[in-house]
Amino acid sequence: MPGYSYTTDSTARVGPRRRAVGRLALAVTVAVLAVGATARAETTIAVLNFANTDIGADARHGWLSKALADLMINDLSHYRQLRVVTREHMQMLLREASLFDKHVNEMSDASRRRLRKHLRVDYLVFGAYTVRGGEVTIRALLIRLRSGKVLATFSETCPLKGVLTAEKALAAKVIGYFRFGGSAAAVVRELPRWTDSIRAAQRLYEGIDHFDQGRFAEAWYAFRQALVSDPNYPDPHYWLARMSYYRQEYEHARIEYERFVLGQPSHPRVGDAIMEYVHSFERLSDSPQDMLELYQGLRRRQWRDVRVHNQVDYSFTSPLPDWLDKRRQQALRYQYRFEEAFDLLAKGVDDGQYDSPDPYHRTWRQESMRLMGGLAQINEDLFGKRLASPHLPFRDIYLSKDDPTAGEDLRGYNLKGRGYLWGPSSRVLAPEGFRIKKVVARIKRTDDRNANAVCRLQFRRYRYVDIHNCWTEELYPKERVFQVYMPPGCTWFYLRPEYYGERPNPFGSTRSRFDSWSMKAELAPLEPTGGVDVQVTNATRFHAYVDGRYGRCYSG
Repeated sequence: MPGYSYTTDSTARVGPRRRAVGRLALAVTVAVLAVGATARAETTIAVLNFANTDIGADARHGWLSKALADLMINDLSHYRQLRVVTREHMQMLLREASLFDKHVNEMSDASRRRLRKHLRVDYLVFGAYTVRGGEVTIRALLIRLRSGKVLATFSETCPLKGVLTAEKALAAKVIGYFRFGGSAAAVVRELPRWTDSIRAAQRLYEGIDHFDQGRFAEAWYAFRQALVSDPNYPDPHYWLARMSYYRQEYEHARIEYERFVLGQPSHPRVGDAIMEYVHSFERLSDSPQDMLELYQGLRRRQWRDVRVHNQVDYSFTSPLPDWLDKRRQQALRYQYRFEEAFDLLAKGVDDGQYDSPDPYHRTWRQESMRLMGGLAQINEDLFGKRLASPHLPFRDIYLSKDDPTAGEDLRGYNLKGRGYLWGPSSRVLAPEGFRIKKVVARIKRTDDRNANAVCRLQFRRYRYVDIHNCWTEELYPKERVFQVYMPPGCTWFYLRPEYYGERPNPFGSTRSRFDSWSMKAELAPLEPTGGVDVQVTNATRFHAYVDGRYGRCYSG
């Protein structure tokens, strides 16, 4: 690519300290080879702390190790095409795997398993820096995780007082390798700079190092000195807040969080700040209404593409408004305001905001639909009001008073010889004012002399309660008839067919086919409210129905 130099400096003479850094880079490369098979297709990148190759008096610039890594992470995060693992999470993974003081072949099996489980990135940036005579040289290696190959090396040399500018130029080269953002000069102009004070940056990252090691008094003093050096520097406010947050000094933390968010709402750490700010209230509050008001107040603000990291691998992010909406619907559920929670989720799906190819959007769309299904069932049972939406995770089958039947012709599914298949999940709904007393189900099949095929109709009301399975494992008959009695006050139930067209048989295997399934419901008027019915299954299990609707079960 014009303007960039991608080389691997394998012939340069290096001293003992640099050889140690090289061994560390090799160890990291070997480690990522072990986990490359699990990498995701998305462009996900992690940045390690930069290694200090200086010894003696020049080693006093150790603050650059975390500073260069953190600044590069912030710069790479500016481009949504890249998913960047946070510095704190990556440091935790390497500490768990003991990569800082051991070779990979000295790692325990447990450490390797942890690394394999959590380190799921496509690219790794490993860097080092050297300070000589007032000048600093920064080098970075870009490694492909899947193959362990060093794809490119980048370097910048400048006076020590210009190290912040040099880091931007280095980050622009890494971004340019992925062909994001145009020329290096254009990328540098786009990247935000939160301070021009070397003194402020040095004291900030010295404070972060104190904080990482639990020296909170020294960290607090360093953060305050950073603010003295540059009063407009937003990062010290965030780290003062975060330190108070982890010490559970929430009142102090909120003051600094508010200063940070209001001062720089476009900072890449704003999402984390809001998440921690909200958690500081959640940990002390037992009022869902108070928390709902907090979520709604924050939701009304325009966050301009602010995102928060998930709490599993810290590489995927989600829009802050979506994160707040999840909590809003939870607070509504706690207050039994199921219809409002249902409408909140339905609005997000109806607006099409989860229709993009982003993996997060696909996952949250599915999760929203699942939550809507649960809200629909509990709202109808507790309050008698039916909730419907085209985005529910099942299809609705409405029974009529004159023809309470339903069924499906299976021949179009080409089930013959299929090993295993779930059919579509449906919600069967009684007419208004009626309940479903009993269901008669029929399953027809052919070519099944040895009962190699199985069809099951699963009737259920909740995930683990009132499950009735109707199997066709009997020999010979081509039609099986089942009767399923529903609990009192049942106005709906889930129906899901399951097909197993080639069941293992010690006497031989034949391919079999199902023709259809059908059901007919027996309806009855809904009883007036005001009663409690308890059905005892055995000495350790009972079902309780309040006003004809399911209330509770207990399994000993």
